[in-house]
Amino acid sequence: MQMRQLEAFHAIVVTGTVTKAARKLGISQPSVSRLITDLETNLGFSLFQRKKGRIQPNQDGYDFFKQLNTVYSGIEKLHSFAHTIRTERSGHLRIAFSSALSISLLPKIVMRFQNQWPDVHITLNICSPITILDELQDHETDIGFLNKMVDMPGLIQEPLIEATFICALPPGHKLVNEPVIDVQMLDGENLIMLESEGGLTWLPHLEMLRQSGITYKTTLSTQRSLTAYGLVLEGAGIGILEPFSARHWQSLGVVIKPFKPRMSYPFVIAFSEAKPHSELAEKFITEVRQHLVEQPLLFQQPPAR
Repeated sequence: MQMRQLEAFHAIVVTGTVTKAARKLGISQPSVSRLITDLETNLGFSLFQRKKGRIQPNQDGYDFFKQLNTVYSGIEKLHSFAHTIRTERSGHLRIAFSSALSISLLPKIVMRFQNQWPDVHITLNICSPITILDELQDHETDIGFLNKMVDMPGLIQEPLIEATFICALPPGHKLVNEPVIDVQMLDGENLIMLESEGGLTWLPHLEMLRQSGITYKTTLSTQRSLTAYGLVLEGAGIGILEPFSARHWQSLGVVIKPFKPRMSYPFVIAFSEAKPHSELAEKFITEVRQHLVEQPLLFQQPPAR
């Protein structure tokens, strides 16, 4: 099999006709037909059924096309990887953030960074914590900012901040005038719960509620704090949520209060053990830490420098 033969086969299946495939490949129709004939000869079976001048893959052709697509996917990844190598030489960062950090913290830090290094290209990926760790293991991301997760081989999770969670109340709720929300005040309330995923669990939340002895309702749960904040805004319930996006939702009408007992979870900077930080990555991490010192999270002391 030759690559040009595979390209001709792929082009016919994708475009639907020999004419379009020839146009796509920049060669003549007879050349495409000859490539397909040679490919079928090499394979020892036919790939297409030909009826009244029309051509379409037979079952063997469809099965062969599925396997060929995995090859094309690998080639696309190689092209992407080559592009990454080229752009890194001219200043490129690939950074992954969990969604909790993306809505408020990320834009401020990125703009702060680009004000100092305007020529650096930054690729931002917003995804679940476990996906961030997978991308770091595959070297698809340079650094990740996320909740502390279970240890994974080849990765380092460096402490960023111990984030104290806040109480998010719907506008007009009966507790909005309370200076601090104690867990006992949540008796009889509808709570929006956080769902565990991968190695990320919210067991301290559940243990705190269990020990409190209160009776509460929970008709809604979600893996994403941004969804929980949105539900609070609509009056669906109360949330004990991450503080990173609290100011954003506060500006939209969610009432943010400190919560007792103190609930906190560690957030980390994650990176590959095998791939040292670039100078740009170190500078970005420095900006994140400096931002958290200069603009502390609500109801929380800034982290130590």
